[in-house]
Amino acid sequence: MTSSELKLKAKERLMGKKKNAAIVIFVMMLILMVVSGVLSAIFPGKTELKDIGGIKYTYTQSNPIVSIISLVFSTFLYFGFYSYCMKIARGEDPELNELFSKGNLVIKGVVTVFIVSILEVLGLICLVIPGIIIACAYSMVYFIYLDNPEIGITEVMTKSRHMMKGHKWDYFCLMLSFIGWFILSIFTLGILLLWLVPYMTVTIASFYDSIRGVEEVKEVEEEKIEETTGSNE
Repeated sequence: MTSSELKLKAKERLMGKKKNAAIVIFVMMLILMVVSGVLSAIFPGKTELKDIGGIKYTYTQSNPIVSIISLVFSTFLYFGFYSYCMKIARGEDPELNELFSKGNLVIKGVVTVFIVSILEVLGLICLVIPGIIIACAYSMVYFIYLDNPEIGITEVMTKSRHMMKGHKWDYFCLMLSFIGWFILSIFTLGILLLWLVPYMTVTIASFYDSIRGVEEVKEVEEEKIEETTGSNE
């Protein structure tokens, strides 16, 4: 499916559900802001006075504990939000509590996000393009976990990498197609994001389902070839 077809499908799936989807993303953002604020108050960062070229300014280094706990909370909520949007993409009508339903995936999710982030940073340090390629290659890990909660970290990363073979450029172009909306959201003080983020995530979920179907066909064909080869031997 093309980017236009995927976005059109997402709009159709969101018909009558935009308000609830906006509430879900608002609740998620609010929780993350409150958690971040509370953690920063409990574990304050280290403040230093720096002098560069005669210009003095205050620099605050955040406490690592805040970053770790925030990562756990955000991963927990992201899984719930992705699950919410994936169900919409599949024609279901999920409830608000879907946002808090994926606690069983948090530990594996945090470790996976950490590993992928390191790979992306290394790619960006070498050159920008490798970093983008790595980000695209592992962009489906959340959705794969949601469909296969029992699999391990190595397997989910391998599945995402294999699934994205031949589709990285399509995914990159799909992401670029939302740039204008994000720029426009700046002029709405971020309010537009309440509609944009669910719209984009449902579109990505539809993209995942479309390439997942292709991948499943490939696996079936490979199994048939192996069976045929085995019987001939």
